[in-house]
Amino acid sequence: QILLDMQATGVQTAVFNTWDEQSYIMRRIAALKIDFACIFFMKSPAHQMIETLGDLSNYIGSIGKWTPAVQRLCAVFGSNEEFVKGFSNFTGHAPSEYEAFGATVGLVLQHAMQKFGTFNIERMIEALNDMKKDSIWGKLQFTEHRLKRGSFYITQVQDKKVKMVAPSHLS
Repeated sequence: QILLDMQATGVQTAVFNTWDEQSYIMRRIAALKIDFACIFFMKSPAHQMIETLGDLSNYIGSIGKWTPAVQRLCAVFGSNEEFVKGFSNFTGHAPSEYEAFGATVGLVLQHAMQKFGTFNIERMIEALNDMKKDSIWGKLQFTEHRLKRGSFYITQVQDKKVKMVAPSHLS
């Protein structure tokens, strides 16, 4: 009913904050022949939408903090492309944003423990505050005991390929 209400009121941009229901939502949009100008899934990496939705994924946007479309270099994983290939070979599927972040968290903890060789929380916090490392997630740096985050990315599926659409200097 929500989709029909959106159509009836002339909504042009549909933003969904879900991953689990994207296939159902897109099939309902197609069945109802609703023509949104723009569709975004907030928690759905574009490359996974291609796997899940096939042709229905075309021109759907995704907003996130990590995408394999951005080239980053990391001393442990190499490039994003190498990370995706290695992760896919190991698990049988491409990494999600959350899995890429999990791998990055592992690097952060490894760095903190290696610096002082201890699990002592005060020493680990000291190591994190001094850390400046490149990773598949971007430049890692802590400020006031929090990870400094970079930009959000907007990607879109075009002809079953993930294209970076914003920020413009990366597209």
